[in-house]
Order: sequence, then structure tokens, then C-alpha cells
Amino acid sequence: MLANALDYKVIAYEQALAVVAAYFGGELAEGMAEGRATVSLYRAVGVREYNTVMESQMFKAGANSLEGRQFAFTEEEALEYAKTDLSKVAILRAEVSSDVLPELDFSKNIDPFIFKNGVITVQPGKQSQLFHDVLQVIEHVY
Repeated sequence: MLANALDYKVIAYEQALAVVAAYFGGELAEGMAEGRATVSLYRAVGVREYNTVMESQMFKAGANSLEGRQFAFTEEEALEYAKTDLSKVAILRAEVSSDVLPELDFSKNIDPFIFKNGVITVQPGKQSQLFHDVLQVIEHVY
């Protein structure tokens, strides 16, 4: 069982890297911190989450929530998602070290008609801590 879970993580990581590499023409952006490669992920947010993220510089789960935070690989896909949920008012870009990708959940099965490149989900707890440890930039892009 554990071997299957580990195999899945390796496959998911390889798929995620392939998507990122294809989108950026085979090259990942060079990160500012320690020269590590980085990847930009995009999230559609509502007013309350926007204010919380911009204030705290963190993507926190809501109060009394165990809900993960989902990110698109492109701004366009995040915007397409926002069009399906009128409570979403902004798109935020999170630049993180690509080293964290294998530790996060990757799926090509979540709203595949919108997220053609798949979705990264950051679960509360350990994944959230790892994500925020390598988070370099949060930017309001739309």
C-alpha cells in the first residue's frame, strides 16, 4: 500500500514537472532564494481570502476548515475557474520552489474541462507548512 502511494507521488511529480516544463518551453524560472528553480501557481480567491492572504502572506484554510487550497498552473485556467464561481474576485500568483511539488497533491481529474494542466492541492498541516516554507512571492495578477 505504501509503495503504491509513493509510486503515485513520483508519477504525480513527474506529470506536474512535465506540465510546468511544457508551459514554460522546457525551462523553469530561476528562483531568487538559493538559486532554486521556481514555479508559479495561480489561485482564484474571494474578497475575504484575498484580504487574509495579502495581510498574512499565507494561503490559510478558513476558520474551522480542513479544506485544501487548490492552485492552477496558469493564470488563464484560474480565471476560467473564477468565471464559474462569481464569489471569486481576484487571481493571486504564488511563486514557490519547484522542489515542493512532489510533496503536494496533483490531479488531472479535478474539473479537467477547466484545469487542462491539472491542479495542485495544498492540504492543511504538513503540506501547507512545506508550501509556505518555500513560498517566495504572492502577487495579485488579476
